[in-house]
Amino acid sequence: MQKHGITLLAVGIFLFVWPGSERPAFGAGGETCPTAVSIPSLPFSDTGNTCSAFNDYDASCPYSAMAPDVVYSFTPSSDMEVNISLCGNSDYDTKLFVYENVCSGTAYACNDDTCRTPSYQFSAFVSNLTISLSAGNTYYFVVDGFSSECGSYTLAVTDVTDELNYTVISIEVPIVPITWLFSS
Repeated sequence: MQKHGITLLAVGIFLFVWPGSERPAFGAGGETCPTAVSIPSLPFSDTGNTCSAFNDYDASCPYSAMAPDVVYSFTPSSDMEVNISLCGNSDYDTKLFVYENVCSGTAYACNDDTCRTPSYQFSAFVSNLTISLSAGNTYYFVVDGFSSECGSYTLAVTDVTDELNYTVISIEVPIVPITWLFSS
């Protein structure tokens, strides 16, 4: 039902409301790539919950899944290295993958298991990626889950270009003989 630009969806006794059907209840990324939440600049952080979303995408990394997912998009103005992390405080077994320019075919990058969080300490089943992005391309970051898992997540996207571009300085240290004097 559409009324004054707001979509109402009644499910059982629950009522979920989100404008234009683009953002699921409880706050999260977009439902699909065309409705992805745009990341305006880095660093970027957002929290949400995937349980109210649908299963729109799946990348085998290495397993396929039927979990609900949400999408964020970012178009860098220069070439950069970024870290995309769900390691902040996600509370379920996540899966994270990235598409470049289109949301179909093989994922540009994918990660299933890397870290633990304060809310998910069972094992290192939360996702984290560091990847190269090219200026002018649009990248879609899909927050997904293993199997059919869903839950609350914390997404952090940071530019780590400067951290990775460092120069190793070699310093030559002269060897000086040391003489030990012992008295008896």
